[in-house]
Amino acid sequence: MPTGAGARIEARHDTMGGVIITVGGDLGRNDAAVLSRQLHTALETTPSVVVLNVRAVTGTDPCVHEVLAVAQDRARTANIALHVVDPHHHLTDDQ
Repeated sequence: MPTGAGARIEARHDTMGGVIITVGGDLGRNDAAVLSRQLHTALETTPSVVVLNVRAVTGTDPCVHEVLAVAQDRARTANIALHVVDPHHHLTDDQ
């Protein structure tokens, strides 16, 4: 679902019982709310895995990090694998 001038957030279910959320552009505060809803909606379906692909993200508002932290906690509690594809480390620390 398009979320504004610079951000794109799309979610799709794959054939193996997982959810892939692809994010691109500059994620602002409003986009963080949309991303949060997408993540929590995906987690409610109890998939085997959720993949958050932020490869095409160009920048983030600091509140996006909190959105990810809350989703990671919820996924861990539900025993759902949440993988973040973040080669530019917009949302994850260098690991």
